[in-house]
Amino acid sequence: MLTHRRLPDRKETLSVSSGWHAHLDVLDDVLHERTPRGFWSNHAELEKAYEARFPA
Repeated sequence: MLTHRRLPDRKETLSVSSGWHAHLDVLDDVLHERTPRGFWSNHAELEKAYEARFPA
């Protein structure tokens, strides 16, 4: 589990959550000898998913 605390607002929480998730996806790809997915395209998709999960 990864915990990032003291984020100032929802926008920052969505961005940081998506960023950590995207970085960990790249790490997982590398460790499994797969071509890493594109960070920013993955980040954008993850941000949409987190936005749906986190209440406004």
